[in-house]
Amino acid sequence: MMRKKCADIGFAAISESLTPSGEGYSAYVPNEWTQGRSIFGGMVAGLAYEAAIRRFSDLPPLRSMQLSFVGPINFGKAGRSNYVPSLLRQGKNVTFINVDVTSELGLGARANFVFGAARESRLSQASMIEPLTDPLSYPRFTPRLAEPFVPKFFLQFETRLIAGHRPMAGADEGYMLTAIRHKDAASRGIAEGETGHEAGHEAGRGTDMGAFLTLADALPPSGLSRLKKLTPVGTMSWMLNILDDDISTEDGWWRLDAVMRSAQNGYMTETAGLWNASGRKIAEAMQSVAVFA
Repeated sequence: MMRKKCADIGFAAISESLTPSGEGYSAYVPNEWTQGRSIFGGMVAGLAYEAAIRRFSDLPPLRSMQLSFVGPINFGKAGRSNYVPSLLRQGKNVTFINVDVTSELGLGARANFVFGAARESRLSQASMIEPLTDPLSYPRFTPRLAEPFVPKFFLQFETRLIAGHRPMAGADEGYMLTAIRHKDAASRGIAEGETGHEAGHEAGRGTDMGAFLTLADALPPSGLSRLKKLTPVGTMSWMLNILDDDISTEDGWWRLDAVMRSAQNGYMTETAGLWNASGRKIAEAMQSVAVFA
């Protein structure tokens, strides 16, 4: 059997295939983007965002997203997934939009997007780290022999381990510092130094932001590196704040770091940060994960 090309199943192609359906949009998400019994959460976020900006086209840049994973979402031959946006409130500067994600299995996720216009402010603080140079010099996050055992969606990213530990390493600390990008070149967004119009998108909008949200959720929960055996986990909620209107980077590469902050009573809290290749911080995230170990 011939493998599908990355371009055929990349985020850019899937988002372009969103079609109007009822009060929202529907999409066919192939098996390559699955995680357990459902669509990978990052893909859900990216497609929900795409549905929001298609339904409400005059939005300012995205500032924040909160996503609750309620249940499994159909994929592949099992059926299409549906993304239904609704306007919660539109103020002078800020607009709140909800997107319900459903399939034949019922409600699968609920996303709340906050869009806000830029304003003059006396308060300004940016976060920088060392630039990401030669990411391919770092070891593969997933060795080739381990590829059959990882969730299918993870193979749609090129991921390198800079520091920390892989899942099931039995490490003393739970953290992962990585370099990551979409394998599909069309899903890598706007390059640094390129304007949104040159890339075919507005800055901070369109496929570049949807693909960024998809990538931002790619890493396995960092606490898994402290365990020694394969353990079922499930993200219950995920929040991400966008810190900069310019989400460009070099050659599609991002620095994505995740750290376990707490684990009690079968639940884990993790924070994550995303920097572009120049070392400019673009986003911060937090998620709550159920751990069955």
